[in-house]
Amino acid sequence: MKRMGDGKTIGQQFNQIHHPVIGWIWLITLSLAFIAGIALVGLTVNYAWDIFSCSFPVHPKAAVKIRDLNESVDMAGHVVRFDAVWEEQEDQLILTYRIQNKLYYSRSGWSVTLFQIVDQDGNEGVSPYFEGNSLLGSRGMIRIERPDSGKVKLTFIDGQQRILNVSEQEGQP
Repeated sequence: MKRMGDGKTIGQQFNQIHHPVIGWIWLITLSLAFIAGIALVGLTVNYAWDIFSCSFPVHPKAAVKIRDLNESVDMAGHVVRFDAVWEEQEDQLILTYRIQNKLYYSRSGWSVTLFQIVDQDGNEGVSPYFEGNSLLGSRGMIRIERPDSGKVKLTFIDGQQRILNVSEQEGQP
């Protein structure tokens, strides 16, 4: 101990060579890098979940599929895909759909109704119910009364119209 010298003097000399501020900067940088890494993993998982969840159609509970529609409408910024028609009750139908956003700043389910249901008499139906939303798109379902004509007219916000056949196909229940 005597050969090393005074502890206070040696400590001051070590602090001049190995400044304690550098140690704090290293500790703070390491902590920030760790937090950024966790955030990056979280964002990646969230993005992957968005892709996964909006890629598959909705399957309503307690409903029987009447027919596949496989209809799509291309709009500026969105592609609306109607997947299937389901029968929930004798006079109630469900249309399932997915909306793919082409514009990454658009959230189709939160701010804009892209289409309306109109029956054969021109009466407006219900607005869509969104099952899930993401930056990439959304998916959901629409409950409607079974039309007598077996057809439903969709009117989109850009003026496009599409008539969907929602009647049962031959050979299906």
